[in-house]
Amino acid sequence: MIKIKPFLLFLIVTLFALKVQAQKKENVLMIVIDDLNDYPLAPKFNKVITPNLDKFTSESLNFSQAYCPAPICNPSRAAVLSGVAPNRSGVYNNKDAWETSAPVNNSLPMPMAFKQNGYTTLWSGKLWHGHTTPKKAMLDIWFDEYIKHENFAPYPVNPGIPVDILRKKDGNTNFEAMDLPDEEWQDTRTANETIERLNTDYDKPFFMVCGFVRPHNPWTAPERFFDMYNLDDIIRPNMKADDWDDIPAIAEKIRSHGLDFDKLVASGKWEELIRSYLACISFVDWNLGRVLDALEDSKYAENTTVIIWSDHGFNVGEKTHVGKQALWEQTTRTLLKIKTSKLKHQGETSDKTVSLLDLYPTMVDLFKLKGVPENQLDGKSIAPLIKCPDKKWSQPVVTTYLKGNHAVRDNQFRYIKYRDESEELYDLNNDPDEFNNLANDAKYASIKAALKKHIPTTNAEPSGQNAKPKGKKKKGEKRGVKKKN
Repeated sequence: MIKIKPFLLFLIVTLFALKVQAQKKENVLMIVIDDLNDYPLAPKFNKVITPNLDKFTSESLNFSQAYCPAPICNPSRAAVLSGVAPNRSGVYNNKDAWETSAPVNNSLPMPMAFKQNGYTTLWSGKLWHGHTTPKKAMLDIWFDEYIKHENFAPYPVNPGIPVDILRKKDGNTNFEAMDLPDEEWQDTRTANETIERLNTDYDKPFFMVCGFVRPHNPWTAPERFFDMYNLDDIIRPNMKADDWDDIPAIAEKIRSHGLDFDKLVASGKWEELIRSYLACISFVDWNLGRVLDALEDSKYAENTTVIIWSDHGFNVGEKTHVGKQALWEQTTRTLLKIKTSKLKHQGETSDKTVSLLDLYPTMVDLFKLKGVPENQLDGKSIAPLIKCPDKKWSQPVVTTYLKGNHAVRDNQFRYIKYRDESEELYDLNNDPDEFNNLANDAKYASIKAALKKHIPTTNAEPSGQNAKPKGKKKKGEKRGVKKKN
C-alpha cells in the first residue's frame, strides 16, 4: 500500500470536506425586471397576461406591499445593491454616479459579498443603469463573468404617439408593435445567455443575475404580444376631475412627464399606450418563463433560491401621470417574490410592508454572508417573514425622490413630505386611488405625526454634482463583455 503522510491526508480530507460543504450551499438566481408596476399582483383595470409569473407566484412567497427605495432606476438599484438608502448616499437620480457617492462607493456590493463567501458571480442584462454603472475595473472584481446591456432598443420606426404630444423627443416615450425576429430583442438575448449559464457546470455555488429591460419604454414588443390584448377591452385607470386641487404645487414640479397628458387623452391614444405597456409585460413574462423552465430542467432545480423584483412602480395615467419619478402608491409599489427551500409553504402572500432595501440584509441572513459591515445596510432582514409570513411585523418603509422629498408607507397610510414642508396623506384602505389628501384634516393629525417620525433627517447632497463624465466607449466595449478567466 502507498503510504500517505498524515499532513497530506489531512489536506486531502479538508479539501474534500470544503468541496462537499460548497456543494451544499444553495445557489441564487436573481431576476430583475425594469419598470414593472404592481399590475401582476392582482387584476386592477386590466388583466395582464403573465402565465409564467403566475406559476412562479404559486410556488413562492409574494410580498403584496413591497416598495422601492426610489421611484427611478439608478438610485433604486444602487440602494438595493449597496444596501445604502438614497438619503444617505446622495444617489437620487439617474445622473448620480456610484463612484461619486462615498457611502455607496466604499460599500461592499451585494455581488462581491457573495463572491467573498465562495460563490461564482454571474450577470447578464440590466442590473445598474446606463452611464452610472460602476467602472469596468470594479465590475471585473465583483463578477467572474458578465455581459451588460445599455440600451432599450428596438425603438419605434412608426411611433404610435404623435410628435406634438411629446414633451421630450427622446424616442423612449412611445410605442409600436414590431415584427422582428426574437433575437433582435435585448431581453431575448439576456434570457438566452442566462439559459446557457444554467446548463453549465460550476465547482462552486453561483450568484446569477438576469436583468430584463422591458416593460421599460419605449413600449415596443413583438407583435404577437400586442395581439394578446383587444384594444376595445382596455380600461382606463380611475380618474377624478378635481384630483389635483388638494395636491401641493411641488408635486407637479418634481414629477417628470414625457408627454402632455391632456393631449394624449384627446388624441385617443391613451388606451393604445396602456395596451403597449401590458404587451411589454407579457413579453418579459415569456422570457422569464424560458429562464425558469431552464432552471427547472437543470441540475440546479432543487438547490437554487430564485428572487424576482422590479426596481420601482410605474403610472400609465393614474393621477394623470405617465411614468415614474413621483412618490405616490403606483410609482413606488413594486414586485418582490422569493422562492427558496427555506419556505414552509408555497404560494403564500405576505401583506407586511417591506422595502427592496431589505433584500441585502435578507441575503446576509439566508446565505450566512460574512464580512458585510454592520453599519452599511439601512434595510431590515425579512428572513423572519420568509419563515413565517404571518409573523407580527410593524415596519413602515421609506421611499425618496430627489433631495428632501420622502414618502412613508405603513400597512394602511401613505404620508409624503416634500422639501418645502408641504404634505400629502392618503388612507389606502379606503382611498386606493389616492384622490383625497388628508394631510390638513385634524382627524388624522396623530396618524400623520406617527408617520412623520420615520421621515429621514439626513439628506445628503446629490452625488451627481461631481458625477463622472459619460465619455466615449472604447471599440468593442458596447455590451461590456467580460469573459470568465
